[in-house]
Amino acid sequence: MIELGWHWIVDAFDCDPQRLADVALLTRLLGEVPDALGLRRVGEPQVHVDEAEEPLVVGLVLLAESHFSIHARPRQRVLHADLFSCARFDVERCLLQLSQAYGFSEHRAHFFERSLPRAPGASAR
Repeated sequence: MIELGWHWIVDAFDCDPQRLADVALLTRLLGEVPDALGLRRVGEPQVHVDEAEEPLVVGLVLLAESHFSIHARPRQRVLHADLFSCARFDVERCLLQLSQAYGFSEHRAHFFERSLPRAPGASAR
């Protein structure tokens, strides 16, 4: 089996809507969370506000190990985040930083170890 990395996905509910709309907060977290986890950013965080149907604040930072993204929906008071990394990281620390920043009272999280059964192109025997 070939390990590809670890993927953490969280949906958080009942977040503070003002914090969810705060572009500066999201930008700061996209830098601070990977740094605190010992992951290496390979660029600056990118943040976009989409007002098309409802306010949506989306942020992404590329990591040497993969990526970290946050989607904030202020009207729905919901936050979606995902972190994929080929290096192990502390899920609880990441969750704590997000919960302190956005004040959510409830969340659902999934943590996956991603792998391939064998090398791409290798025949199954």
